[in-house]
Amino acid sequence: ARIVLGPAERAAFTALPRLEVPRFDDRLAALLAVPITLAALKALLSANAPVGDWDSLAIHMEMPRLYARDGAFTAVTWLLRGMDTLAAGLFYVPALALDDEESAAMVMVVFQALMALLLWSAGRRLAGPRPTLAAVALFLVMPAVTDASGTPATDLMVGFYGMASFWAAWRAREAGRGWLALSGVLAGMAVATKISGHLLAAALLPFILARRDRKGAAFWLAGAAMAAGPWMARAYHYTGNPVWPHLGPLFWDDPRLLWLAERARLSVVTGPAEALGGSWPLLVPLLTLAAVSWRRLRSDAFAHRVILYTALFTVLWLAIQPLWRYMIPLLPWLCLLCATWAFSGGARAWLLLPGFLPMLALGANNEAF
Repeated sequence: ARIVLGPAERAAFTALPRLEVPRFDDRLAALLAVPITLAALKALLSANAPVGDWDSLAIHMEMPRLYARDGAFTAVTWLLRGMDTLAAGLFYVPALALDDEESAAMVMVVFQALMALLLWSAGRRLAGPRPTLAAVALFLVMPAVTDASGTPATDLMVGFYGMASFWAAWRAREAGRGWLALSGVLAGMAVATKISGHLLAAALLPFILARRDRKGAAFWLAGAAMAAGPWMARAYHYTGNPVWPHLGPLFWDDPRLLWLAERARLSVVTGPAEALGGSWPLLVPLLTLAAVSWRRLRSDAFAHRVILYTALFTVLWLAIQPLWRYMIPLLPWLCLLCATWAFSGGARAWLLLPGFLPMLALGANNEAF
């Protein structure tokens, strides 16, 4: 620099900050940036590839395509799942009216990003930046998430609504009933988006009622009814059951209707092994870290809430519709518990490694490629 540059240039050159050996936090951020970047690339590539999954082609894009064609919420009585709550299709109508499937798929990329951002925001408040960054990276490489990523389905949309509803209900402990009303609206949006949203709202309702705050519970129920009511009324109009295809025996005694509802329910049910397929990499660090962090667990109110909520949802999930993608709304909070326990003391961070194993097969078995 002294030979080639003049005095002014040498002064500017020497004023540049010196390179430093990265600190631990910087190295951790750099390592975690790898799975986050790979997950983002996978989402963007999948969104711009031809749609290949049956659900997206036959239901989630077909319904809004008919809406766009007819200019109305067409009653698709010939489609077994045509009476499901499919409000997510409204986001696809403009794109499909222009025959632009890629823009429809990008809607889910946006909701995946919203889930990651909400986890980052909530996690920093609860656990700090380092565990939260690890939780975000862990969540984004879960097979359940990467498989739904970049597809014009609805799993990440209902995932965001369910996740945000749970967080708003938790914030209501400190911030008042306005958060309960917001939680109710978001729970109603989950119900309106996908039939698994009924399970999310049902699992959250006991915590709302346990507050012993009648006005707060009324706020929550009013918000949920405002968001989900029109779609439940639509289902009732065409099937006689506002929570179609659930709880058929409560609404009908017609064997044909009961058979159709059961057929609709079973059309997406898988066996127990496949049901856990989207979440099994998380089970190893979750159970291990829970075992070694039991002292912290006893005094962690948020962990108690997450575990009880997960247990209630899982009971409903196993009894009604055990499809692994339906666990997506719970995965962010379970990842946050894992990361929090891993960084709570001692050399435990390495216990998170099994959860990142799916990253090695991020592009495998992807029909889009």
